[in-house]
Amino acid sequence: MASTSSAAVRRCALSQSARPFATAAATVATRPCSSITSDPFQLRKVLLDASRHKKKSDVLSICQQAALPPSATGPTPPTTHRLQLLATSLHRLVKHFHNTQPDLVDALCDELSEALQSTSITINEVADTLWSIGMAGGATPSRARLLATLRPSITPLLDSASSSQLSNVACAIAKLDLDWHEEVRQVMLQCRTGLGVGSTAGGVVSNICWAAARTGVRDDAFLREAAATWLSRSIATVPASATAMIFWSLGKLAPDAAYMTELFSKAREHPGLLANFGIRECASVLSGYAYVATQPPHDEIFKVAMASLRAAPRGRVSTQTIASCCWASATLTKQHGELVKASAACLVGSLMGLVLEARQGGFTPQEVSNILWSAALLLSRDEIIASAEYLLPHTSEQILGYTAQDLAVCMAALAQTGGLEALGNSFVNSALQRVREDIHDWPADATHIHAVGQLAWSIAGRPFRDVQPLLGWAAERGANTEAFVKLLWSAASTPEAQQGSLWDSADLLKFLDAFAKSPDTVCHFNQQELALVAWSLATLRFSHQVLEEQCCREARELLLGPGISSAHLSMLLWGLASNSHSSSDADGLIQEVVAQVRSRRYRFVAADSFHVAWSLAALDVFDRRVLEVLLSAAATAELDSVALQKINQVSLWSSSHGFDPSPLLAGLFRRAAESARSEATVVDSAFQDQVTECMRRAMSNNDDYRVVSEVDLSHLGCPGVIVDLAVVRHEVTDGPPHHQQQRLVLVIEANGPSHYVRSVGKGSGTGHTLCGKAVMRRNSLRRLGYPVEEISFTHWKRLDRNSRQEYVESIVKARFPPQEKFLQSI
Repeated sequence: MASTSSAAVRRCALSQSARPFATAAATVATRPCSSITSDPFQLRKVLLDASRHKKKSDVLSICQQAALPPSATGPTPPTTHRLQLLATSLHRLVKHFHNTQPDLVDALCDELSEALQSTSITINEVADTLWSIGMAGGATPSRARLLATLRPSITPLLDSASSSQLSNVACAIAKLDLDWHEEVRQVMLQCRTGLGVGSTAGGVVSNICWAAARTGVRDDAFLREAAATWLSRSIATVPASATAMIFWSLGKLAPDAAYMTELFSKAREHPGLLANFGIRECASVLSGYAYVATQPPHDEIFKVAMASLRAAPRGRVSTQTIASCCWASATLTKQHGELVKASAACLVGSLMGLVLEARQGGFTPQEVSNILWSAALLLSRDEIIASAEYLLPHTSEQILGYTAQDLAVCMAALAQTGGLEALGNSFVNSALQRVREDIHDWPADATHIHAVGQLAWSIAGRPFRDVQPLLGWAAERGANTEAFVKLLWSAASTPEAQQGSLWDSADLLKFLDAFAKSPDTVCHFNQQELALVAWSLATLRFSHQVLEEQCCREARELLLGPGISSAHLSMLLWGLASNSHSSSDADGLIQEVVAQVRSRRYRFVAADSFHVAWSLAALDVFDRRVLEVLLSAAATAELDSVALQKINQVSLWSSSHGFDPSPLLAGLFRRAAESARSEATVVDSAFQDQVTECMRRAMSNNDDYRVVSEVDLSHLGCPGVIVDLAVVRHEVTDGPPHHQQQRLVLVIEANGPSHYVRSVGKGSGTGHTLCGKAVMRRNSLRRLGYPVEEISFTHWKRLDRNSRQEYVESIVKARFPPQEKFLQSI
């Protein structure tokens, strides 16, 4: 409500500006000035006459006079006539001056609100007043007060409303974004039962449908009649804009209705439907088809759009139309594929060419995001980058108008086509800076959860510091399944994760813990999500018992039911095996995989089979027939050095089980061994050096044994295997005098941080578990007869210097015969 002081100031100003009115009124009036200047009825007639003759200065003067309070113009006039004058003044002021007289509009609204306190209003004044505020905007206290005063009168008066009045009421409500659903519903009811949808002008019906779509009011009885009668209307009597609006509105409001599918299906073959269509009408109809999704549009509409685009003057196509065309074209392509893709790509490419050629500006952030999303689906990388460079903001100040969803869509569009790097020093850095600054204020609603997931997916591969704010937000506010998977995968794709340095990240621990404990978390992963969760956890070296068990259950259900792809299942098994996951659910999944591979009911593609063979080896699941099947398939694929190293590890493991390879697999194992020898590397470790020092000190009083670090076991039949530490014995053998041979008597594996995964999740607490690769190697060497001792860094770091030496000496005492003389000095 306008304050008393502001209203008084406004009235004083209006009183000064209204003085020239007498002269203006005398010019347009046919009666003496004294008989009309204080009579609202006569003054309204003068106003209407001035408006009809488009004498804007006279209209303005009369409106200023009308806005003065009654006490300032003489005796109090009849209230009804004054109400009519005020409503007409407001209507004509907005009609002729639009938004250029905001104070006068507010003054008229204040006077109307006062007049309504003592008299009733007719539907004509209601319609005119709502139309006026709808056109002028309702964002001021004076206008809001008038709307609140008017509302109780609207519904009872709709029974007597004409079609145009119904249209004005509904459209004003929609334009002002008012939550007046019941009033809109009553407009639709009156049009259907009082006037008849079929007999009401097409423009009115389309306006009501548009208002209903804007406000989200769905009345199926009205919409059904509108859809059923529209194509029977004479094209000559229906404006092209009305046809376009009806398809947009009905498609948006009731996309799932059978009557809507029927309308859009029949419209594809309706002769002359596109007559007089321009690019704007084409955009609306294409959007309608995109909403309904079940019916592709006729290709003719794309041709009409292209023709109207060629005829349009440069820069004269509105930004909203361009964005709508792009969005609809891309959405239809996602729905109907190749059936519309070529035409859609041609239209979007032409639109973007027009924008770049004309250097057209003024796009809103949402329009920019819709255009780039569409371009990412339909255009080439170069076209997308050119469009992005022109449309996107490049500074932190310019980017302030972009919402989280706008930023997410733009980033995802660029990431999808590999364009992020091209804009990395401008938009991307500004966008990420904006995220870091504002993310703590983002609400935990569906829109922002989706945006966080999209942003995470977009920046996969960037440093962990870019992902951290997103993980923190999700840990505090929550995330749905899709966003959780994208966040986890993005974290696992960072350079730090690939280097193995995030396994003790507090941010990741908090994120995983929050998701698992959230009472609102109801997970159900699709097969791609199953694979990504398992892969991401293993890459991050986090073993989450609850999540991994769920992945096992759901993967087994897919394996027994609709099926799961070779790529996704192999990825899942690799993740479980890398994390040494163990559970009854895992046992059930592995048994089913083994059974189906053995019986040939399930076949892994050659490129995935070595991953599966390695996973079974890491999980220590030995089945000769399954191993033959998997490795025979792998032998037919092109294998890089990483794949050959995995096969070499499988070779060592299988030989420990007594596996006798076929000639094909023997050749594969030889290739893998050669690759492993050439790729084998020595890794420096301070922890390993400390263990070596203690071990040498423990064995220092003995000349028969020697402690050797980084021992290559290739000459012992284990190609590519380099153990951390070994104790060898010098032995004299038969042959030349003093000929000595070294015999391996003890292998020490110093299991540093890279050998472990962190165990988290319900029931498991937080601890460390030896990773699948380390377990497989340890078990293989032991089965092959090598005496293996392990020293864990987690135990080592809890010991002081003296305790570490005592710990190593206890291992030596346990491993060597008590009669060894050097043991007496320990």
